Amino acid sequence: MKRGELRKLSDSARRKVSRNFGFRQSGYINWIVKDGYFFCLQHLGFASVYLEAKPMYADDLWWDIFNLSENKKCPTSLRGIGAFSIHAAQLKEYAFLNECAEENNEEELSKKWQNIFCLAVQDIENFLRNHPNADTFIPNKKLQL
Repeated sequence: MKRGELRKLSDSARRKVSRNFGFRQSGYINWIVKDGYFFCLQHLGFASVYLEAKPMYADDLWWDIFNLSENKKCPTSLRGIGAFSIHAAQLKEYAFLNECAEENNEEELSKKWQNIFCLAVQDIENFLRNHPNADTFIPNKKLQL
């Protein structure tokens, strides 16, 4: 299967699976807002998917400082893909797939996405237990899930 075909098939499977978990999709990200945090799954390549988190206020404050308050009216996905958005703290990396593997079909891709979203939801819940107050969250190198 060609790389472009595999990307389309994976994106389609990801969109279907993500909806079951309450995530939205925009390009290479899936995102959800929970308890004052923006959680984002980034899928730039085929090998890995990254779970990231940041408080919702971070981008609002950033945009106010740089006189970009109109960004607050843009779609929420801008917080994950926007050029003028605060970088989120990386919480977890999930292995995704070997793009040369022969089992890369729609059913297998859906299973892989199902597994990743199950893990991500669990990791988000663990994160929220350890960091219940988004207003006081400050990311550091030893972030606990």
